[in-house]
Amino acid sequence: MYPTQQAGMALRTLSDIKAHYGLPDRVWTCFTEQVGDPGDDLKLLGALPPPVIGAALERARLADGSPLSAVQASHVGLIYGLTRRILHTLSGGDWDRWVDSSPFSDNNMPQQTVPQPTVSIDRKLKMTNVLDQGDDGDFAVEGEDMKARWYQNYIQTMGGWPAEEEEPSIEQLSALHKRINVQDIAPYTDFAIYVPYGQKAARASKYRTHVLTASGYTTKELPGPATFVQWRACFRVLRTSLIMLDAVGLSNLHAYEMLVERLTRLYPTAWHLVYSADELARSSHSNRIRSKIMMELKAGRPMPPTWDAHRPWDFVFGMLVQDAEFWQSQVHGPALVWLAAGSKGTPRTPAEQVAADCLQGGMDAIMPTLDSSRNKAGGGPQHQPDSPRGRKTQARRDARKRKAQADKAELAQWRSGKSDPNKKGIPTGKQKCYSWNNGNSPCGDLQPGQSCVAKVAREHRCTICDSPGHPSRSCPNKKSG
Repeated sequence: MYPTQQAGMALRTLSDIKAHYGLPDRVWTCFTEQVGDPGDDLKLLGALPPPVIGAALERARLADGSPLSAVQASHVGLIYGLTRRILHTLSGGDWDRWVDSSPFSDNNMPQQTVPQPTVSIDRKLKMTNVLDQGDDGDFAVEGEDMKARWYQNYIQTMGGWPAEEEEPSIEQLSALHKRINVQDIAPYTDFAIYVPYGQKAARASKYRTHVLTASGYTTKELPGPATFVQWRACFRVLRTSLIMLDAVGLSNLHAYEMLVERLTRLYPTAWHLVYSADELARSSHSNRIRSKIMMELKAGRPMPPTWDAHRPWDFVFGMLVQDAEFWQSQVHGPALVWLAAGSKGTPRTPAEQVAADCLQGGMDAIMPTLDSSRNKAGGGPQHQPDSPRGRKTQARRDARKRKAQADKAELAQWRSGKSDPNKKGIPTGKQKCYSWNNGNSPCGDLQPGQSCVAKVAREHRCTICDSPGHPSRSCPNKKSG
């Protein structure tokens, strides 16, 4: 059906491909009347999605008004398939790993003649180490055939290979593939572990999240990105993954990223609100949007114009960007209230406000105990400042700071030889040297009249009778015990 790679790559124009297959001009003319004439440019024809080609062939009519026969339509399909295969190879793809997408298929899935991907049953990993810290399930790591197909999807969409820092690992892709295509739930990923260079991060987090205590090993949750820059690095990996899995289109992914960036610029000191809303949007709110659409379709309501049952999450991401009510309740409203109150503490999300007022234990009931090593590295405080435990910790810190300042002030006072008139019971002048009076180092061996050699100079006077002629240990007024 297709020529060899050497013969196929020699065909650089549509005229060459039509001549190779011997397509009649009248068939090509009725086809271009439906989609437009691409001329000899391969990219213009190859950029058309398979459903567009299939619909055009169904509507195409010959000069006598008769529709195209199955053979004639297949003839045009060969032109379209070879064009996309040549473009795939020119973009860096493998000619032999090309997977044809038939314009006549209902769901545009690869033809059954292509070898099915193999799954390595020997490799199984936990979702909690790769995709979501709250998911204790496991998944099988896919094989190289499936990985090649995913890369082909990306190359067809983007025209080249992903950057190294945006490329997901095969483990990350396999976990996300199970979540979307097997579990059939929103493509949520935890940006605390779904990070660039996923293989190295997975090895590190495996040991970082298990801390040895007196009662055994304790699992601690890793914090998410602390800034928008860290969030964007993780989101770019997710964006590449969703394009590879053909789950979400580039346009909606880019619009979502720009939305989060605008919110961050609008409220630069309320990143906690923005990231919490992003996590909620990509998880439960995405599932809610899809469920609502499915219920409306079952109720007989008209289908949304951009809805695709085979790619529901593409439509969901587009709806997330347009859901002004959601972002108002999760970001704009709490941020404005927090700013109006003087920007004290950390702004609370609606979920945190409910937890603080209604749940036993307050915000500690929903806030995880984070890894202290990550906290020191800038991963965020272990407890929210507005929580009861956070307020107690802050009070202890303030008390220690006040005591240190008071000690410094007292030391400076004695060094200057002045007393505090507001404090009763402190005599005017320097403090007496207790080491000289008691015979201890460093002034215990000095004679009366010699200067104090201690770090803080004090007077050599008796603590009993205030005489400089003898220490208190030999004072005549000392009561014998």
